[in-house]
Amino acid sequence: MCVHCKEGTSFIKSIEDSDQPHTGSYIFKWIENCINKVDEKNVIQVVTDNHSSNMMAKNMLSTTRLRIFWSSCVTHTIDLMLKDIGNLPKYKTVIENARCISVFLYSHIGTIALMGSTQIGQSWFVQE
Repeated sequence: MCVHCKEGTSFIKSIEDSDQPHTGSYIFKWIENCINKVDEKNVIQVVTDNHSSNMMAKNMLSTTRLRIFWSSCVTHTIDLMLKDIGNLPKYKTVIENARCISVFLYSHIGTIALMGSTQIGQSWFVQE
């Protein structure tokens, strides 16, 4: 659980729960506990991915915490969209070929050294 406020983002808590089924009610209870920990008046929004259990927890939260917004993670949503686009026959072959080229380039030290010795290649490794 992370909290974001005007001071920045802070890690609050994590749990090892791989032995628990991640049902909507389980996630709802976890989020309720976290909201109680930071105090409801300090919570404006909850952000999760779009998994069906999270959406079930969202529906449960909307009945108990009327003023808290629940949003789907934009990054997760875009990732799902790009995955679907990448599976379209028109783009799938191009993406597979690009992956092969990338694997080839980054699997050979000589190729990486060559990229680093060129003007274009140097910009790939510059940390600013």
